[in-house]
Amino acid sequence: MGALLLNLAIQYDWNFSICSLENLPYERYLIKMTEKFIGKPFFAGPNKRMDEEELSNAESFLNEHFYLINPEQVEIDYILSIAKSLIYRHGINGLIIDPYNELDHKRPIGMSETEYISQFLSKVRRFAKLNNIGIWVVAHPVKPPIENRDKPPTIYDISGSANWANKSDNALAIFRHAYDDTVEIHIQKIRFKEVGKIGTVELKYDRMCGRYFEK
Repeated sequence: MGALLLNLAIQYDWNFSICSLENLPYERYLIKMTEKFIGKPFFAGPNKRMDEEELSNAESFLNEHFYLINPEQVEIDYILSIAKSLIYRHGINGLIIDPYNELDHKRPIGMSETEYISQFLSKVRRFAKLNNIGIWVVAHPVKPPIENRDKPPTIYDISGSANWANKSDNALAIFRHAYDDTVEIHIQKIRFKEVGKIGTVELKYDRMCGRYFEK
């Protein structure tokens, strides 16, 4: 996800608001984004690390394009309210919620999980359309049985509901091979044909700097 956002910021000058609850504290996340931007490791090791000038350039770029949310309340309404203020103050083009299962979900008594996820996704889509931004929601699949762990997940493997497939505009699954650095990007749903098409792309992951390259 970080590489995708960074490419959009570099190529199209997009600004992003990021609520990545699995990457707290954000210092660690910023180090990873810095390595992706420069293409060199942050820490000393066998590969040449970035110098102070490169680090300064990366920090300036990230500060200009990325606004990190560490909310006091990890509820979707509160996160969207913060995003709303960032739209007005900094003109953000996208919001990332990572991951869905780390949010506090106050599902009303008597409401099924399927109904709740439907309402959640409707709220997110409505906010995106009203404010003309893109919203990415990262959702983890259920753990597959051992015999299926060498196969990429599908939208229907996400815990909770098939509404992830029904209500999303676009759906991508990321599958990283256990035996090498190959990463498969599976585009599993595209609602509007002008956006793209369903298919698969194979990339090679560079562990040294966190970048992805065509194989």
